[in-house]
Amino acid sequence: MDVGSNMLRTTKSSSFALSWTFGVALILAGVSTPASAAVISARSGTAADIQAAVNLAKTGDTVAIPAGTFHFTGQVFAPDGIYIKGAGRDRTYLIKSDNLSEWHGMFTIDAKTGQPFKFSGITLEGRLDALQGTNRTTVVTTVRDQGLVIYGAAKNLQIFNSRFTRFLRAGIELRGDVGSVPGEQSGVIYDNEFIDNWYIYLGYGVAIDGSPKSWHQKVTLGSSNAVFVEDNYFDRNRHCVTSGNGANFVARYNTVVNNYQDAGAFDAHGLSPNWPRGTRSVEIYRNTVNNSIKRWAGVSIRGGSGVVWGNSWRGVTHGVDLVVEPPPPTHPLSTYPALDQIGNRDALFIWDNVSSGDDVYKRPTPDPHGIDYWLRENRDYWLAAKPGYVPFTYPHPLRTGTP
Repeated sequence: MDVGSNMLRTTKSSSFALSWTFGVALILAGVSTPASAAVISARSGTAADIQAAVNLAKTGDTVAIPAGTFHFTGQVFAPDGIYIKGAGRDRTYLIKSDNLSEWHGMFTIDAKTGQPFKFSGITLEGRLDALQGTNRTTVVTTVRDQGLVIYGAAKNLQIFNSRFTRFLRAGIELRGDVGSVPGEQSGVIYDNEFIDNWYIYLGYGVAIDGSPKSWHQKVTLGSSNAVFVEDNYFDRNRHCVTSGNGANFVARYNTVVNNYQDAGAFDAHGLSPNWPRGTRSVEIYRNTVNNSIKRWAGVSIRGGSGVVWGNSWRGVTHGVDLVVEPPPPTHPLSTYPALDQIGNRDALFIWDNVSSGDDVYKRPTPDPHGIDYWLRENRDYWLAAKPGYVPFTYPHPLRTGTP
């Protein structure tokens, strides 16, 4: 059944009406969908053609983007509950060709249905080269673009087998405090490539801006109640993963080369002027960092709690950098504990990491109390395994059977 000139919608219930050619194409492509689901083929990889296909999609449907290199101007807005699928990250290239800045991602997803969102098989490329040229030391532009932005309480999302490259702000950013249904996020981001995402004080492969609501919940380390970033490849990102605003994230089994600028490969903000709350919890383990130029740290923890264990940090000054975040004026540092600092509600446990620099470094603070007042071993952080801690199932169960 033709729908205009931009896409083709097919369902199992109408399979007998399919043309022979399209039916064979589906078989060869290995498309398998629920009985009520549909595959909607965008005519091209332009924002307008993808948006037209998304507008036809219902929960459970797949929006298929063809192979090719497409200049991408504008934005695509979509709900969760659908699957946006390219022909492969080395076959479907969407190249940003406008100067829309932060919070105007190439794809913006509103998590309003509560159903899983899936995204795979696509390269999204930002404007870093066009806007900054070869300059990677100072800001030349005020544009801070983003690839995939997800608003609200996304549940069981899956983002995989894609590439996010040359974005000034972030390849992927999740923000749980806005959208139709704000709240905590969960799911898995895996088998992706994040290459050359950079900007002064920004520049993230994955940014997880959680929900302040998580500070009203008990931390559940070792559970599925987090955004998992696993088995990805990071090259020349300022922070490979960063977090704040009540985020709960797990970064595991990732490979990092040439972490860009003098920053930490993995980062967790405490309370800062940028967000209402700090990071709630992290689990950072079994990651490998290899820098050809020495960088600041393997991981910088500025707030929250969790575990950092079993990582290899090569080409770093510090393995684990512990920080008291300079807070906003509304919450000045006064007496221990500071709001959302490491050890305020739950402790941080650090063990079995291998570092080319020191193992743990407490960054000095300008506060007159000094860093030892705010961060104390065996109170706020422990250089030992967390008692009773068991990591969540690996690989993440959502990956099972993913086409």
